[in-house]
Amino acid sequence: MEQNKNDIQSQGNNQNQGFFAQPRAFLSRDGEYLTLVLPGNMLVRKHVNFYKKLLGVPFTPKATLESVA
Repeated sequence: MEQNKNDIQSQGNNQNQGFFAQPRAFLSRDGEYLTLVLPGNMLVRKHVNFYKKLLGVPFTPKATLESVA
């Protein structure tokens, strides 16, 4: 079973498909969350520490509230 060069290239290209977008970014008023607006009005809201962790920037973890039991 032989595969020609075009078949191999088309298989490799399927793994690298994606899209280019120009998202809009908004920072919340308290400066804690970043909201990205992607094509199709898809909203992605994440804490700023999420992006700092991805970029390798040092950050202080957000304090969690402990419930009184």
